[in-house]
Amino acid sequence: MKRIFFVIISYLVAGVGLYHSFFGAKNMYGYIILGIGLFGIIVDLFSKRLNID
Repeated sequence: MKRIFFVIISYLVAGVGLYHSFFGAKNMYGYIILGIGLFGIIVDLFSKRLNID
């Protein structure tokens, strides 16, 4: 259950960061938010290999 919430938040943060980076004000904050979201998605993709669950 904890993983599902983490995945949902990661994808939402990546979407918000993507919007702010490419369609919004195009400032550094959008890229930081996008990086945090992409980091969460990468952790989700490799969580089975790293045995994080």
